[in-house]
Amino acid sequence: MDAFPNDIEGLLQRIAALEKTIAELQEQLEQEQRTNARQAAPFRRRENKKVPNDQKKRPGRKPGHEGTHRPVPEHIDQEIEQPLNDCPQCGSALEDCRPVEQFIEEIIPAQPRVVRLVTWEGH
Repeated sequence: MDAFPNDIEGLLQRIAALEKTIAELQEQLEQEQRTNARQAAPFRRRENKKVPNDQKKRPGRKPGHEGTHRPVPEHIDQEIEQPLNDCPQCGSALEDCRPVEQFIEEIIPAQPRVVRLVTWEGH
């Protein structure tokens, strides 16, 4: 019967040692996970290389320069109209609908095929 209390003390010491080991291993695991998470953006610019917001350029042409786009085709081979009867996201009725016109030119060596596509938008 004397050995039994000693066994309990030994087991308690063993449990304390194992809990300490578990805490160390959990800390190592968390550190590895943090290290792996940081590598998700390896190409991010360093702070000292970033351009300050007040020195950034606006995209596009300089103010005062005229915009440019392709001219409307001279002939149209096919017309497609895709009506918009209701909202594609929620299915409710639409108000203030207006057409959005696009010209698709398939440029092939023999004859360009031009399609006039009219879709509708609304809210």
